[in-house]
Amino acid sequence: MFADLPSVAATFGLDHRSFDATYYDTKDLRLAKAGIGVRKVASGQGVEWWASVPVGDSRCHEVRFPPVEPERELVPAELGALLVAHTAGRELRPCAQVATERDRWRLTDTDGAVIADVVVDDVTGRTLGLRPVRVSSWQEVRVDAHGDRPDLVKQVSARLSEAGWPRSRRHDPLARILRTCQNAGTQALLGRKASAAEVLGRYLHDQIAALRAADVALRLNEPDGLHDLRVSVRRLRNCIRVFGKYFEPASIRSVRSDLVWLSGVLGDARDVEVVRQQISASLRALPAELVLGPVSVELERLLARREAAVADTVQAAISGPRYLALQKALERLLVSRPYRPAADQRATTVLPRQIRKSYRKVCAAVEDASGARGPKRDAALHSVRRKVKRLRHACEAAEPVIGKPAERTRRRTKEIQRTLGNHHDGAEVRRTLRELGSKAHLDGGNGFTFGLLHGQAGERGARQEAEFAEQWRSLTHTKTGRWLRE
Repeated sequence: MFADLPSVAATFGLDHRSFDATYYDTKDLRLAKAGIGVRKVASGQGVEWWASVPVGDSRCHEVRFPPVEPERELVPAELGALLVAHTAGRELRPCAQVATERDRWRLTDTDGAVIADVVVDDVTGRTLGLRPVRVSSWQEVRVDAHGDRPDLVKQVSARLSEAGWPRSRRHDPLARILRTCQNAGTQALLGRKASAAEVLGRYLHDQIAALRAADVALRLNEPDGLHDLRVSVRRLRNCIRVFGKYFEPASIRSVRSDLVWLSGVLGDARDVEVVRQQISASLRALPAELVLGPVSVELERLLARREAAVADTVQAAISGPRYLALQKALERLLVSRPYRPAADQRATTVLPRQIRKSYRKVCAAVEDASGARGPKRDAALHSVRRKVKRLRHACEAAEPVIGKPAERTRRRTKEIQRTLGNHHDGAEVRRTLRELGSKAHLDGGNGFTFGLLHGQAGERGARQEAEFAEQWRSLTHTKTGRWLRE
């Protein structure tokens, strides 16, 4: 078969295998459009279910579910739960069948050493449940080099091409058979004449897609899954809140309340995570002679209880009926037209008005915080942070059409949000340290170390307040501030 391949002393076939897979999707093929493949593969041990799920940038997570009885046709409940943000509870049904005939050949050099395996797949696929039925056939060739030879794959591929074998690349069989393409977040640029409905619709589309991806990442225990889900929820919530006058009230009423609920659940989990990171880092930085008593043990005991509680709460939330109802409501926002007639006006005319209104609310919150002291000041600055975040997300949504003014505001508010976010985290740390110190005292122990860490956190908070004051002055006394006051 490879006799005319240059510089190869010998080739011999290793094996021939056949694979049959049935792909499943919703009736409207929403998984395929999101780049997700769910397939059932028959093997000697029974039926295995696999899900190929994109995570992060250009990575794909292959999730295997335990074999089940061959006659079982139902999609495993665990698989359905993994993809609930994409399916919104819809039934998965067979949509395509793929048969693969695979030959593996081994190449050796003149000394008899194995240099590579060449895998040749002859693939035939057909649609299921679609009319008319479509059948596709193609061939894929893959070179697997042996040893640490990164250049070998290109060399062997080039010589295969010279010998008459066409160059080929791996295809997504489902996309090729169904002739679908993945949803794009920004299919086309929004022009200056775009309406508010077009701009808001694009932003909602992108954030709902981000929420669905983050939901799957959280269920797969990806490191940033919780953070990314929280961010997408906040962005959706703030967009709907700032630009609420352009939505039909009935279309966003339940969505808004459910996003507030979910944001609170995810925020509690994030607070516990941050408290652990900050206190642990501060504790490691202390000299050993300043760590008095079983400080690490008491810290771990308290945080372990909190983490278990919030983990149970998050799991219950994303597995419950309210979350499923939220997914269905978000989907309706995409497929319906949830806007009032006012949203048909040009975005460059009407969206800045809402951004400036949001800015005035930030100014009022800053004024309120300036007269607050103690714990009330922490709460007031946290309120400023929430309103700054709304302003930032409003500018983010409108930036494609407003341009530089929105971009400058977004960048400056992001800096302020980061500073006030660190301040809020510090307030949570101080509350935890007070609780630990009080418990140590009541138990007859030594609360010195907790008090020391509390003082350090307070000093950081004072510096962050000064940094915020400087950032706020910078925002209000520049071109950005003048634009916001127009």
